[in-house]
Amino acid sequence: MREHDTRAEAGTVKLPWKGAMFEIEDVGVFLGMDVGTSAHHGHGLTPAGKKVFDKPLPNS
Repeated sequence: MREHDTRAEAGTVKLPWKGAMFEIEDVGVFLGMDVGTSAHHGHGLTPAGKKVFDKPLPNS
């Protein structure tokens, strides 16, 4: 596994900076959000890495 690779094996994810593994069998989508001063941006990825949401969001 590469140093910053978060994939460990099917059904788990490894967080290299924590050294922990988590079960992800029941996860449908991983959500992320960049919060900025003037704009925000939302992200959604399936466990397989497919992008399902990626767009700017209002800063309100």
